[in-house]
Amino acid sequence: MALLVGTHVAYAAPVFHEQRILYWHTRKRTIVQNSTFPSVICLSGHTAWYYQEEGSTGVANPNPERIEQPSLMDRLRQLVEEDRTEFEPADLPLESLDGLIQATLGDEQLAESFRRARYFDELQEIDRLTDQFDISPTGRAYLRVSAFAEIFGLVWFIVGAES
Repeated sequence: MALLVGTHVAYAAPVFHEQRILYWHTRKRTIVQNSTFPSVICLSGHTAWYYQEEGSTGVANPNPERIEQPSLMDRLRQLVEEDRTEFEPADLPLESLDGLIQATLGDEQLAESFRRARYFDELQEIDRLTDQFDISPTGRAYLRVSAFAEIFGLVWFIVGAES
């Protein structure tokens, strides 16, 4: 089975200066095509992003740097087309992502926060329920990553195709 293992992290922001235009795009389902999605990698070292046109074209600051990237949808299509790898069941990316999240949030150097505490509380509940209902390790990892995304206000999309 081929699984998509590439990731892409982008900041997302609708860029409408009038609320009625936002509502119009919401109704037409065209918000994504008319919003900005600069890649986190491109914004590294910058503290601001100035939108110029839909997609990922703008200027990163405080040291102005023009950034032009393919649209978000084109970047996701590229991940699906180019970044496929064969995995053994024990090396599933979802389980690796779950482990990475737990290791990062478990770091004693991090400041305590409500969200961090809530995340670990949610893990206990997920573990209790998945043990009770005999959920697979991959199912458990999915629930944990979903809890992380919800608690930290992230939108997590899984995009790919199986071959």
